[in-house]
Amino acid sequence: MQKIGFILLVAVLVFAGCLIGCASTSEEPEKNDISEVSSIIQESPASIENLELKTIEITTPKDGIIRERYTCTYGSTVRSFIVCKAAQSSPKALVLMLHGYAGSGESFMNDISFDEKATKKDFVLIFVDGISDPDDKTSAPGWNSGIKDSPKDDLGFLKSLVGIFQKKFGISKAKTFAAGFSNGAFMVHRLAVDASEVFAAAASVAGFLPESVWNRRPEKLSTAFIQINGTKDDVVPMNANGSAKYNKNPAIEDVLEYYRSANGSADSVKYISIEGGRHSWPEEKFCGFDVDKMILDFFLERK
Repeated sequence: MQKIGFILLVAVLVFAGCLIGCASTSEEPEKNDISEVSSIIQESPASIENLELKTIEITTPKDGIIRERYTCTYGSTVRSFIVCKAAQSSPKALVLMLHGYAGSGESFMNDISFDEKATKKDFVLIFVDGISDPDDKTSAPGWNSGIKDSPKDDLGFLKSLVGIFQKKFGISKAKTFAAGFSNGAFMVHRLAVDASEVFAAAASVAGFLPESVWNRRPEKLSTAFIQINGTKDDVVPMNANGSAKYNKNPAIEDVLEYYRSANGSADSVKYISIEGGRHSWPEEKFCGFDVDKMILDFFLERK
């Protein structure tokens, strides 16, 4: 029945000549919603086009969570992502979830239990698939975080994507967040600096701010930030263990001090350093606390 409903929805959109439609297995968007979404994407350098529900096989309402895979075209590139939300409630906040290098939105979703905890608190999550750089011989998916020159407009795509689902669910910037691991966390740092007007808060697990973004940092920001990494993480440059001395990227302590100053509040930044922790998403049995809950609580503290 859900598949039939979706096919009918696509037919209506094609007949109306719409370039974009947000398909849902649960409800059909009204015409006003579609026109409002279109006005948002037209403000971007490129447009998100042909947004559609690609498959419903990933939908598993038995655990109370609906997971829907979407595809779309941004510029000339096909992009994809998974939207997770509670089956029995309307989302009140949004989190953009960015995986590490060579990962995917689905693998990130499956590797952690963030969606199970977040949807119970009325968050909708968007697990986005990165794409590879043209000059990357491995063809591994990742993010244009500013570590190197890249033609990928991940920044424009992610901002446009968030705008669509903010409008779809009626979620404001005050309840819009981003979280990522490793390369995805590098991108989260970039979002905090280059898209501060979009996100109320951001969470980096085992990530750092790339030098190129640091060098153009503005004096003022409006994005709160939580950083979590281990003291033995060999990727994150730190003053505490001396690794920043040999790294061109700024020490994480200096970055967080900048965030505090740029936001004008010490409460806007939280730093969790895990003794002995390495480059990973920390497990509670190792670090002694629930990382997912800590991130969600930090987001929920935003007004």
